[in-house]
Amino acid sequence: HTSNAIWNQKFEFDEIAGGEYLKIKCFIEEMFADENIGSARVNLEGLIEGSPRDVWIPLEKVNSGELRLQIEAVR
Repeated sequence: HTSNAIWNQKFEFDEIAGGEYLKIKCFIEEMFADENIGSARVNLEGLIEGSPRDVWIPLEKVNSGELRLQIEAVR
């Protein structure tokens, strides 16, 4: 219940092919139904092993909001 939520979650994916992107959907947990607060798409092309990418991604289909992601390619 804050506009500056921090998740600090790590996710790992096997082999990412060219042209792929990550889609993130954000929700607020409510008692009867979760409320969708937006989504974002992150282009995964050009990730270089050992070079983390720190990006701000605007949320789609909402008036305002953005996600900060730190993305890194590893083997």
